[in-house]
Amino acid sequence: LYMRYDVSIKQLSWKDIVCQLIRQDLGTAVAYINHETGLCETNPHANTLISTESLFVMANDDKPPTRQAIQQAISAIH
Repeated sequence: LYMRYDVSIKQLSWKDIVCQLIRQDLGTAVAYINHETGLCETNPHANTLISTESLFVMANDDKPPTRQAIQQAISAIH
């Protein structure tokens, strides 16, 4: 199940986002809307710093996470 989440992300590395969501058992981030171009960017390089308001996540069909759960996980990245 692919879901779009409207969350605020500012200058975080793609690898940190992906790893954090997996660690929290929320799913796997697969794409985001580029803040500058408005284009959907899929599978960026691990060290790419991203800023976005929209994140696409492959989530479990039986219990997709809430937007709040995704935002809390992102906010916990140091």
